[in-house]
Amino acid sequence: MDAKQARKLPHLNFSPQEWFFSTRFHSLEARGLLIDLAAIQWMRGGFPNDRASVERLVGVAVSPSVWDEVTPLFVEVDSGVGLRWVEAERREAIQRIERAAESGSKGAKKRYDKGAHSHPIATPKGAHRVPIAILDCTGLDRTGLERTEPETSQPLVALAPSQVAKPTRSKPKDTIAWSPDSGFVGITAPDRASWEKAYPACDIDRQLAAADQWLRANPTKAVKTLWRKFVTGWFARAQERGGDTRTNGQHYPPRQTIEEKANALAEILRNAPSRRNPNA
Repeated sequence: MDAKQARKLPHLNFSPQEWFFSTRFHSLEARGLLIDLAAIQWMRGGFPNDRASVERLVGVAVSPSVWDEVTPLFVEVDSGVGLRWVEAERREAIQRIERAAESGSKGAKKRYDKGAHSHPIATPKGAHRVPIAILDCTGLDRTGLERTEPETSQPLVALAPSQVAKPTRSKPKDTIAWSPDSGFVGITAPDRASWEKAYPACDIDRQLAAADQWLRANPTKAVKTLWRKFVTGWFARAQERGGDTRTNGQHYPPRQTIEEKANALAEILRNAPSRRNPNA
């Protein structure tokens, strides 16, 4: 792996627990230097076994005592010296990258192979495919470019229906829309039936009229595309607030505000009998 690929290594697999217990006998200065050296080794593959060169790399002065404290941990690597655990993690990361690249190359070769027992799914980049209709018998197109496809004496064979790619179909556009001129359009009878079943406390016509007036009063919020989603959301909020109809003999009371709840509680407390005088 070259230096450019080495700079693209993934993150270093660092274990805080192992680091904490394995560096207890080192000074704080040595621990900080070891962290910087580990980062340099991960990026460059190693570092020089020279205190002056290391000082230039880390940007601070390294005392002789700290240098003598960390040098016993150095091992020989391809690019100078390094820490043993960083080198092991680095080699494992390089092997993973190489295995992934080899696997990708094999897969690409298998896909683009035009042998008798394979079916390519795409044309490799750089190939120049010329429509047969503009080729003459000499194998040249009208611009004089030479045909890059291999010549074959076999006649053209029509593809089976199962081999022809089916065109992708986009989802049908929703029929419901709204505009200031026409209001809501595209609402069908099945739509109304499903809404009446899903939101029994709502008067569909009245809620649609209310939504229409709200949109006219707020033109900046009327720029929407999913009008069905807007309408069903409007019905859901109206249903949650209690709606405006009676369904199956049941009435859905509107939700009380905080002030209404506080006033109702105060009224209950005023009408409650006193503990000292139960007859009051």
